[in-house]
Amino acid sequence: MTLKNKILYFVIFPSLLLLSNCKNESNIDDSSIDSDIQTYSSGIVTIFGKTNQPNEGYSFELASQYGNKRIEFDSLEFQEYLEIDEPQIIGIQKYSGFSIPIYIIPGDSIIIEFKYNDVISEKQYQKYSGDRIKENELLAKLNSEINLDNIYLNSRIYAKNESQFIQHLDSLENIGVKFLAEFNKKERNKDVHFNILYDIFLRARLGKYLTKYPHIYQHSLKKGKIVLSENYYKRKKELIDSDPKSLNVNLYTNLIVNEIDLKIGIASDPSIKFPMIDSMFIKKEINQYLKFRAVIDEMQKFKFIRFLSYEIQENQSDTPVIGGRSNLIEDSKIELEIEKYRSTNPPRRYLTVIQNELAIVKSNN
Repeated sequence: MTLKNKILYFVIFPSLLLLSNCKNESNIDDSSIDSDIQTYSSGIVTIFGKTNQPNEGYSFELASQYGNKRIEFDSLEFQEYLEIDEPQIIGIQKYSGFSIPIYIIPGDSIIIEFKYNDVISEKQYQKYSGDRIKENELLAKLNSEINLDNIYLNSRIYAKNESQFIQHLDSLENIGVKFLAEFNKKERNKDVHFNILYDIFLRARLGKYLTKYPHIYQHSLKKGKIVLSENYYKRKKELIDSDPKSLNVNLYTNLIVNEIDLKIGIASDPSIKFPMIDSMFIKKEINQYLKFRAVIDEMQKFKFIRFLSYEIQENQSDTPVIGGRSNLIEDSKIELEIEKYRSTNPPRRYLTVIQNELAIVKSNN
């Protein structure tokens, strides 16, 4: 069956409600969110993807604050439904790298025509139609203009010393700010949500490059040992701000998840990451989100490994059957991690997402 015949449902639970006050006792900062921002009723967003360049066997991820949904790229189109309560910037990405950004508002219907290279290349030529055309064209323009994802194409920039590199990021930020100002004037844009999320998206992308810089400079380019100054950490904090509104930008959520993984290791059990999360992120909404992501990402990893195992079995008849007892052991481990997560008094809706995911994992036994 081709993907054209499959309708994939990916539900994002209402983020506004997830960020509401929690009555559980906690030492975590419980600062409230601005109350003067317009709220939305829950709505379904429909995303159609089209391509004239099918690549059988390739896959992408539809990335949002609630993790990454695998999309097979073996037909000329796909269709996704998302339920959201607030505007968001999500993305079609490959292995958490460069992505096609998509700005969405509850009730939108968006069509994206793209090629495989538009997802993995520095320059993007995808076409948008339906809702939010102008906003998404601006995001694509910004994405192409400030892209430093390819280490070797940008080796000259990553070879700069710390001060010079930060100055280069500052110049890219100025370009992004100029783009938005020109857009608001030309289009008479009054969408406050878009302006806020655009700024978060811009700073998150630059924050990603600043985070990568020391490793690339010292190890990839072998420029020698680097000693980072206080200004480096100050600038990084400015770019990666712990604002709950940032959770509506998938680039930001991937960035803070990566911050934890860099400190403690991506292969660590979710509960092992909890103390590190408590020490690094004291904002309640961010803290709760990262613990949720630690669990849900682990579950999605198990699900993907299980999917690959079944794919191998289908293609190699002499391959021993994988499953049974090993799957039960994995399920028990997941359930234990969920119980540890439950002891942190998480929001009910996070638990609902995790329980639904657990049911899917168990159904694949």
